[in-house]
Amino acid sequence: MRDPAAPMGLSSSALVVVFAVGLAALWVVTWFARRGVRHGAPPDPLPTLSTAELAYLHGGEYRLAEIELARLLSEGKLRISRPGMVVATRRETGLAGVLLDAAGQPARPGDLLSVAQRAPEMEPLVRRLRAEGLITSARRRALRWWGPQTLLAAWLVAGVAWLVSGARSGAGTWSVNGPVVVFVPEMVVGGLSFAMLCDDPGAFRTRAGTAIVRALRRTRENDAAPGDEVAALYGPLLRGPAGTVAVSGLSAYPDQEVRNALDNPHSQWAGGGP
Repeated sequence: MRDPAAPMGLSSSALVVVFAVGLAALWVVTWFARRGVRHGAPPDPLPTLSTAELAYLHGGEYRLAEIELARLLSEGKLRISRPGMVVATRRETGLAGVLLDAAGQPARPGDLLSVAQRAPEMEPLVRRLRAEGLITSARRRALRWWGPQTLLAAWLVAGVAWLVSGARSGAGTWSVNGPVVVFVPEMVVGGLSFAMLCDDPGAFRTRAGTAIVRALRRTRENDAAPGDEVAALYGPLLRGPAGTVAVSGLSAYPDQEVRNALDNPHSQWAGGGP
């Protein structure tokens, strides 16, 4: 399977096998890493959390910005000026102040959320959740987020380099044959893998943080089991507009009129999250 005349010393058939094995290994490693994070238990005793902190656990900085925007809308401190645009009616401090300052003139919700999720006013809440062991350190979060992307990108670049090198040299067994034709779909699968391997919206949570989120999702999907401490302690916090947005994002804001006004085709935002 080795051909000294071929690019990188690999014949086309050898590369097909090597690339497929490497891609499978990336899938397996990523799956086990994420599965390990999902299999955890809520901390004992459960910490006292606010609705805003639960929102952060569900969707990070963006979700925290969404819930703050939802609260300001429900309290009338932000109002819809026209479809897809909001404007501030009052002033506040903290993260709410960041949103209201940015909405001094009519602004798109997405623009406000982008400003808020980068605001230093988020730091106290982030530090507390990290101290409670519910979210990871910035370094570990970056590793879990960028690690699969970097490895997959390197693997794809190696495959492309092999194809380009072979095309230029025309050496050995590189000519368009069965193995090379098979390798092209493998490259396509590798490219599509970015959407699956690299999409980890919960990369910032620890096992304990993920356990709380999963327990709350089960609570919303089914009746909570008797004695469910997570549901008893945090369930009441997830009622009303703010609680709904904490779990499902701004696109689930319960007031349909407001939701329709926000969800304007000219508004470049999306209430996403895990």
